[in-house]
Amino acid sequence: MWQEIKEIFISWKSIIRFMFSFNGIVTRKQFVVALLLLCVIFQPFYLEEYSLKLSYITELIAFYCVLLLVQKRCRDFGAKGTFWILAVTIMMIASKGCHFIDNSMADFWININRAIITVQIMVFLLLILIPSQPNPNMNLRSPLLKYPLLYTAVCWGLAICATLTVNHYAGVTIF
Repeated sequence: MWQEIKEIFISWKSIIRFMFSFNGIVTRKQFVVALLLLCVIFQPFYLEEYSLKLSYITELIAFYCVLLLVQKRCRDFGAKGTFWILAVTIMMIASKGCHFIDNSMADFWININRAIITVQIMVFLLLILIPSQPNPNMNLRSPLLKYPLLYTAVCWGLAICATLTVNHYAGVTIF
């Protein structure tokens, strides 16, 4: 029994290392599996009504993992990934801006939410559809992610500003 627990722990350790490391590449299948794994990990934070603020925080944390996955996926098909990282970043900031907007509000906000979700899906589908290169360059890295924690912190700040701004104009109080 202890051996089985140890094997499970080692496999989870390798999965965590895979999710939080900039090294290596991610194939199309691995990209899909990793995105689904992120959804499974962070889905419990959406189960309760009171957890809207908690889900906001966990999505900000998940953004770092998504950045790493996008960088690895871009490396797999031979790109630095600056365009894709900017696209994912803009969609995250827009999504967080509308996070607390209730869908029973005006049609304008519902249409904004739908547009954001549609563009997010399109960006991820395009990343999935681009074929891998036979010999990817493992040294490719977007200049945006030279300091990934700094980039992530700046994006979190922009997301919080976007959230406060959108909610102010929508008439939603968060606190």
